[in-house]
Amino acid sequence: MMRSSPATPAEGIAAGITEPECLVDIERVRANVTRMAHKAARSDVAFRPHFKTHQSAAIGGIFREHRPAGIAVSSPGMARYFADAGFEDITIALPLNPRLIRELDELAGRVTLGLLLDGPAAADALTSLANPVRVWVEVDTGQGRTGMAWDDVPGIVALAGRVRAATGRPVAGLLTHAGHSYAAGSAQRVRGIHAEVVGRMNLLAEEVRTAEGARPLISVGDTPCCCLVDDLSGVDEVRPGNFVFFDVTQLSIGSCAPGDIALAVACPVIGVYPGRGEIALHGGAVHLSKDSLEWHGERIFGLLGEPGGDVLGEPDPRSRVIALSQEHAVARVPDAGRWFVGDVTLVFPAHSCLTAEQYGSYLAVTGERIPRYRR
Repeated sequence: MMRSSPATPAEGIAAGITEPECLVDIERVRANVTRMAHKAARSDVAFRPHFKTHQSAAIGGIFREHRPAGIAVSSPGMARYFADAGFEDITIALPLNPRLIRELDELAGRVTLGLLLDGPAAADALTSLANPVRVWVEVDTGQGRTGMAWDDVPGIVALAGRVRAATGRPVAGLLTHAGHSYAAGSAQRVRGIHAEVVGRMNLLAEEVRTAEGARPLISVGDTPCCCLVDDLSGVDEVRPGNFVFFDVTQLSIGSCAPGDIALAVACPVIGVYPGRGEIALHGGAVHLSKDSLEWHGERIFGLLGEPGGDVLGEPDPRSRVIALSQEHAVARVPDAGRWFVGDVTLVFPAHSCLTAEQYGSYLAVTGERIPRYRR
């Protein structure tokens, strides 16, 4: 918050802030979830939200209102946490780690568990499972991270057969994450990536059906495509995750509006430098992560906003976090002289997923403490 007089006790959500605090606007979360769930329903696709962004059973309860088909998580530990919270259909959206096969088998005895195979090397570990699982073949449709190359049709078909031989059950489906949509540069290009991905996945599904006699399901999931594509039909399920909070990266892509961003970090001002047009914040890499993005030709780590009342407000595109060290952030602001040491500002981060990961709980803008999974 900016004032023309020295720091005085802060009002609203800034009251009581003494050091960096991760704030969440639950009403915005609820609106974001409702919007995505309704789009999935209109498109007649199953909604399997990825919980890696919020990692909170309390926030997961908001999703229950829309009866999702299941959830996705990014680790076996996270799967256990949500199983303990009563979620019964969980896909671990990370290639199978054979060293965890006993832990995964125990989990498969408690919930309907989905596992990913990234290739034939881990398939043999499936024979050690006493409990049934749903096996998905991960497909790389352009991101270049994990998954079998989408044009390796013989390899993917062979892996589907290997899954059936190892488990006695056909492969559940083909799963992909079009993470390259984050670098698309325009909404039109994001839509083009989605259409390309859906086309490639359907081609593969038909090849597997021809070889195996059963058509595998198709699962896709990335927030830019799921937000910017009006009709998500052509697949069986969608797994977006970041949309629950959004962030400045999603704002830059056009996936959300400023007022949709539901997470920010409250940071005390610890230095004011009018001659440089900058302020320093208590809130560094250990509070924000070091994720960054290109914002109008400048590499930034987030945008500032002003706390007030019991809402997060909106990020100011002119007030940019330009440097981070462990405990410090430096922000360039339009009028540094209006700030005082002891003020509190908000940082809307470049990437909410890794920012949230820095905290053991959230503080709702209405004052409640919201617990979350910790490793």
